[in-house]
Amino acid sequence: MSEPKALSGPARVRAQMQTWGLIGIALALYGVLLLDFGPLPQDPSYHMLADTRRCGPIPRAGDVLTNLSILAAGVAGLLLGCLLACLVLRQPATPQATDSEQRSARAAIPGNAGIQLLQRRGHRLLSQQQAT
Repeated sequence: MSEPKALSGPARVRAQMQTWGLIGIALALYGVLLLDFGPLPQDPSYHMLADTRRCGPIPRAGDVLTNLSILAAGVAGLLLGCLLACLVLRQPATPQATDSEQRSARAAIPGNAGIQLLQRRGHRLLSQQQAT
C-alpha cells in the first residue's frame, strides 16, 4: 500500500483556502447567533453545587481532591507515552523508511514532548539507545 503524499503547489493552496473558509464560516455563524440570541441566561443557584467542606488546610476539599484523579490519569498518560516512545526509539529503523517518515512516526506518539525534553537534557538512556 502506498503512503499518501503531502500536498504541494496549487493543491496545498486550495486546501489552505478551504480550511480558512470553513473557519471563517464557523466564526460568522457564531457571531450571528451571538447577536441574535445573546448570552444564554444561567440560574444563579447553579454555582451553589460546590462543596464547602474543609479537610484540614484544604478549603472546598471535595472539589480539590477529586482533581487528583484527573492529575493521576494525565501523569499516567505521559508516562505511558514516554514508555512507548522509548520502545519505538529502541527499534532499528527499517531500511526503506526515510528520515522524514521516522520523524513523523515518532511525532505521532503521545508523550513525545517528554522524549524531546529528555533528549535535550542528554538523558543517559536515550543517549545509549541512539549510540547502538
